[in-house]
Amino acid sequence: MFLSIILPIYNSEKYLKRCLQSLQKQGFSAEQYEIIMVNDGSTDGSGELIETFAQSHQNVIAKHQANQGVGAARNAGLDMARGKYIYFIDPDDYLAEDSLFFLTNICDSQNLEILEFDFVETEQLDLSKTNFPDISEMGIIQDGISHLGQRQFKSYVWSYIFDADFLKKSGIRFIEGKWMEDAIFCAEILMKSKAVSRIPLRAYRYVQVSGSAMHNREEGHNIKIMNDLLNAADRFSFLIDELQNEGKTLAANKLIVRQQSFSFFLLVRALRSKLPLKSIYSYMEKLTAARAFPLTSFISDSYNKWSYRILVFFFNGKGRFRVLFYIYRGAKSLLRR
Repeated sequence: MFLSIILPIYNSEKYLKRCLQSLQKQGFSAEQYEIIMVNDGSTDGSGELIETFAQSHQNVIAKHQANQGVGAARNAGLDMARGKYIYFIDPDDYLAEDSLFFLTNICDSQNLEILEFDFVETEQLDLSKTNFPDISEMGIIQDGISHLGQRQFKSYVWSYIFDADFLKKSGIRFIEGKWMEDAIFCAEILMKSKAVSRIPLRAYRYVQVSGSAMHNREEGHNIKIMNDLLNAADRFSFLIDELQNEGKTLAANKLIVRQQSFSFFLLVRALRSKLPLKSIYSYMEKLTAARAFPLTSFISDSYNKWSYRILVFFFNGKGRFRVLFYIYRGAKSLLRR
């Protein structure tokens, strides 16, 4: 088995067929790859859909489990994977045709542990073609820490192909029951690797879905995301310490930017929430304890919008944030009348 594709699924019925169709057009024979679909307690028709699909395709496996979160679903798929290479994809998204064949063959010919590639944000469901770069356009092969220090850190697990033997021997797993698990996973696995490269292939179609979990504004869900962002900021502090202690300043700085993005988006969610000002100040104190606040490094090539700059100005001063809090909450109250 050459490739295992792991697909965590939760209430993805609307887009799942498009994702599966794209996986069938990756240039492999059925004997060369497997699709492992882990239904994480879906309450829509996703479970029935994947069961039907698995029954009609010999290289497709459907596993059903109680809802435990995307991290647990990915771990379950990883435990079942038999391929030489492993790829994770989200069910809302899809791939350009023949991309995985191209990418895994580069991994194989260059003896890579990790290969990074590019994505396109889109609302379209028919971007099936892409332009394939020449192998000469591949970046240098280097250890993951050097790669991290020299490039913008991609914290989406679907931006990478992994050598299965390396991945399993690393012992790194997805955190279960929390969001931002892929950002933590990507940072940890890059720091372990000795053979990473990148190819400028825009293979992945990252579909913008308004009803997705990250766009859910329900208050309980919002608080859950905030707590998970806090957890991610705290976990990153340990990785940053490790890099700084080894003198890997460039890589540490890239993780600091991502860590502070957790803090920034936590505070954005807090401002939009129903939490009182005192509770938001408590989050600020916890972020400070994790060395993820104030936001001294967030504004960067990765996060450079004027709206971000304005918000950082208010977030970084307790008095300024208080003013912003009352203006924003007051405006919301007026609009509801």
